[in-house]
Amino acid sequence: MFSVISLSRHNGSSPAMLFFRPYRRSVLSLILLIAVFACAAAGAARAADRIRFDTGWKFFMGYSDPRPPINWSSNGGAEGPAGWNFADGDWLPVDLPHDWVIALPVDEKKGHAQQGYKQVGWNFPQNNIGWYRKTFDLPSALKGRHVSIVFDGVFSDATVWMNGYLLGLHPSGYTSFRYDITSLLSSERSNVIAVRADAGETSLWSYEGGGIYRHVWLVVSDPVAIEPDTTFVRTSFASGVPDGGPAAIHVDSAVGNHGTTPVSAIITTRCRRCQGQRGRFT
Repeated sequence: MFSVISLSRHNGSSPAMLFFRPYRRSVLSLILLIAVFACAAAGAARAADRIRFDTGWKFFMGYSDPRPPINWSSNGGAEGPAGWNFADGDWLPVDLPHDWVIALPVDEKKGHAQQGYKQVGWNFPQNNIGWYRKTFDLPSALKGRHVSIVFDGVFSDATVWMNGYLLGLHPSGYTSFRYDITSLLSSERSNVIAVRADAGETSLWSYEGGGIYRHVWLVVSDPVAIEPDTTFVRTSFASGVPDGGPAAIHVDSAVGNHGTTPVSAIITTRCRRCQGQRGRFT
C-alpha cells in the first residue's frame, strides 16, 4: 500500500500553498503527520543504504549448455543458466561494469558500423547472448530489511532471475531498473542472481557494446520508507509564469507499506536556497 502525500498548507477549508518570495533567503521546514501501514517499530527510519554489487560475477557468452533447457517460468523452477543450482564453475570471473562485445574481433565485411564492426549482430548469432551469474550469502545485517536490486544499465533486453524466480524483462539498454527481492532472499543457503542480455539488435549509429556495462546496487531500507523515484517537486505561480511574485512549492511522495501492522510516520521536507544561486532551491 502506498500513501501519496502532498506537502501543502491548509487554511480553513480552502487548500492554500506554502508561499515565499523568490530571491529571498529562507529555510522552510514542512512537517506532515500521516498514517501508513508498515511493520517497523516506532522511531526514526534509517536512510536507505546503497551497497555496490559489482564484484564476484561469472560470465558466459552464448546460449550455454542447452541441456537442461532454459525454463522461463516465474515459479522458481528455472533451469539451465537461469536456475539456482546451475554449475557455473567454468564461467569467466568478471567484475562490473563489463562489456563482452569490446573483446570480439573486428569484421569490416559482415560487422555493423553501429557496433564498431565487431562480430556481433545479425550475422553472428553465437555472439549475441551474454549470461551473468552472481552467488552471494545474505549478510545478517540485511535480515528484516527491505532489499531491492538496481541495475544502472544493461545492454540490452535484460532478463533477470533471483534464485530461479523470473523477476522481469527490461528491454531498454539505456535506462536503469530495479526489482524488489526481499521475499526471495534466503538466509539458509546461498542466493543467486542470473542475468541474460541480448546485444543482437542496435538502436544508435554508434558503438553500443553488450552486457552489464554500468554499476549494480543493493538498496536496503527499513520497512517504512519513501518509495524510490516517487518524490516529485514542482512550482506554480499566481500569474502562470515566474514573474518575481509569490511562488508555491509542491512536494509529493509515496510511502511504501511492506509490513502488516499500522504505525504513524512523520515526513519532514526541508527546502533551502542554494548559497549564491538566486531563486534556486534544493
